[in-house]
Amino acid sequence: MPRLNMSRASIGGASTTSTDLGAAAGLSVTSESGAGAHLAIDWVNVEGGSPFGLAIGVHYMLGN
Repeated sequence: MPRLNMSRASIGGASTTSTDLGAAAGLSVTSESGAGAHLAIDWVNVEGGSPFGLAIGVHYMLGN
């Protein structure tokens, strides 16, 4: 999925906003009992930093 990353910093009354483009992808698996796991990776075109992020997690779905 495409994404628009907006960051705003305010120091001593002066503020700055930066806008960067990026992309995200993920996978989620849920069992019939409601338990599941998910994996996501993000990429943002930023200067001076690591452009990749990785997330791994577990979840439990309540209800239908």
